[in-house]
Amino acid sequence: MRRARSERSKLPAESENPYRRMHRAIYYLVVTCLFVQVIEGSLIVPFVLVYFGFPQLSLVEICDEMYKIVYVDDSRKCEYPAPLFRYEPEPWLAPSREELFGPVTPPAPGFDMPGFREVIERRQAREARTVPDPS
Repeated sequence: MRRARSERSKLPAESENPYRRMHRAIYYLVVTCLFVQVIEGSLIVPFVLVYFGFPQLSLVEICDEMYKIVYVDDSRKCEYPAPLFRYEPEPWLAPSREELFGPVTPPAPGFDMPGFREVIERRQAREARTVPDPS
């Protein structure tokens, strides 16, 4: 036993794991990618909000417009703050794909993605339609 331990201690460090450099390079690559993903995830939200018109529209108004675009329903409202205990999850309130389109294969979104700051124009057009004429 003692002889095996002494022989093992005489071996060079490289002989323990011949792929040590590769494993270290993969480790650094994975840690770097995870770090970049965290930074990207934290920075994407402000850019998306500005894209949808944040300075002119509040977060609730942007949420309302996204609901109306995605669910194709002008009566949808964004619940803010969201209720803590909801007995029916949100997708169950919406009609199913089969009810809207029939059998769908492959599933495809039925809405146009709004362009740069287009949410502001959509909200203004919707408000103009709902305001009664003074005459």
